[in-house]
Amino acid sequence: MDDEVAEIVRKIFSLFVYEKLSLRAVALRLNDMGILPPQEYKAAKGITPNSHRAKIPSWHYNTVKVILSDEKYCGHMVQGKLKNISYKVKKAKRQDPEDWVVVKNTHEPVISEELYQKAQTLLERPSRATRNGEKPMYSGFLYCNSCDHALSRGRNKDSGKHFQRCDFHEMTKNAAHSM
Repeated sequence: MDDEVAEIVRKIFSLFVYEKLSLRAVALRLNDMGILPPQEYKAAKGITPNSHRAKIPSWHYNTVKVILSDEKYCGHMVQGKLKNISYKVKKAKRQDPEDWVVVKNTHEPVISEELYQKAQTLLERPSRATRNGEKPMYSGFLYCNSCDHALSRGRNKDSGKHFQRCDFHEMTKNAAHSM
């Protein structure tokens, strides 16, 4: 891992653990800072072909979550997360974490074990709070056709009717209006 990537990983953990930003807020901050998301960074370095680039080249909260959940940044090697269903089928099944093979201290850590554990504790907390403590009915099921961000529920002030909206597009629209 190069020093530039290691610094970005440290920044992500710092924003999430010490500045107490949500996954989405961390993604927005990285976008505001002009930091390339992983796929764009690899394409800029010539590691992957341009044909695999994301629809919208920006950080997403799920990318941040994947980085925060990866033990390799503590210096550990993790294998066996996926298992092929059959040698004939090119599909793999995600394995339970207790079935993974983790070898500790195989390479230089980017972050401390303590910082990683703090992040895991924060990741376990409920991420979606509502007035009555229940998740919205379609939470996690509806996604934007344009950018694949999760849709959130909105309410029309005049009619009181509910609708689904893409907060990413709302955010970019509001940013364009403020310029």
